[in-house]
Amino acid sequence: MISLVKGSLLKTGEESIIVEVGGIGYEIFTHSKTFSRLPPKGQTLIMHTRLHVTENDLKLYGFIKEQELDLFNLLLTVTGVGARVALNILAAFEPDRFCRAIAAQDEKILATIPGIGKKSAQRLIFELKDKVGKIDYGSSSADNKHIDDTLQALEALGYTRYEMMPLIHALQESDQLSDNIEKNLKIILREKLATK
Repeated sequence: MISLVKGSLLKTGEESIIVEVGGIGYEIFTHSKTFSRLPPKGQTLIMHTRLHVTENDLKLYGFIKEQELDLFNLLLTVTGVGARVALNILAAFEPDRFCRAIAAQDEKILATIPGIGKKSAQRLIFELKDKVGKIDYGSSSADNKHIDDTLQALEALGYTRYEMMPLIHALQESDQLSDNIEKNLKIILREKLATK
């Protein structure tokens, strides 16, 4: 198996990149968020990979973060989840946030992922709820508490968790949220009003 590729970034495509290692170019398929994390062409990078073999196909999938590969492998154990859906999940959620959604059995937020409907969301929760708690995806319980407290405050203001989670995820991605709930509320509500 090819579990890691370290080499020079040669080319980027719509769904994949090519990494040159010792004169050989490896095409590695990945999710959309990876492209914004790549170094400039010609620079060295490390991709954590899985060679995925199906009846009609053989593809190398890779991720910058090892936790993403762990989650990708876990997702492929779920009935009806293939590589494309697993990539959609990784593009929509960081591993720790996806695991929190599973632990909270939040099927509504999971159903916002492309390729995941209500039944698929229920299946993900059913098949993964006992597995995600055993894996460390680098999340901080303190960070989780701040987000949970912020969500509770938003719910007290009349907003729904389903309505606010995509915005909160986006703000977390850009490191705009902190451990100060009042500041978080101001930032979230300002962004919410700006998108109306």
